[in-house]
Amino acid sequence: MIADHTRLARNLDVVAKQQGITAAPSADAAVTGSLESLHGADFDKAYIAQVAVAGHRKAVAVFTTESKDGNNVQLKKRGCQSVADYQSITTQWRSNSPS
Repeated sequence: MIADHTRLARNLDVVAKQQGITAAPSADAAVTGSLESLHGADFDKAYIAQVAVAGHRKAVAVFTTESKDGNNVQLKKRGCQSVADYQSITTQWRSNSPS
C-alpha cells in the first residue's frame, strides 16, 4: 500500500504542477481532532475507519466525478486512472480492518 500511495502521490504532483497547483491539501481538522485522544487499538480502529476507508471513499468519489465531468483533459485522465487504484487500496484497508 505504501508503494501504491507513493506512486499515486507522485503522479498527482506532476499533474498538479502542470496545472499550477502548488499547495498540498490540508488534513481534515475534524478527523485529526477526533483521533488525538485515542491510543492503541482504539486509535487503530478509528484511524482505519475514518482516515483509511472513509478517506479513500472520498478520494474515489472526487476522482470519479473529475473523470466524468471535469473540463481539463489531463485531470480527467488522472481521475480515471486513480479511481481503480484508490478502490484497490480501499479494499485492502477494509480487509485489514479490525472488527
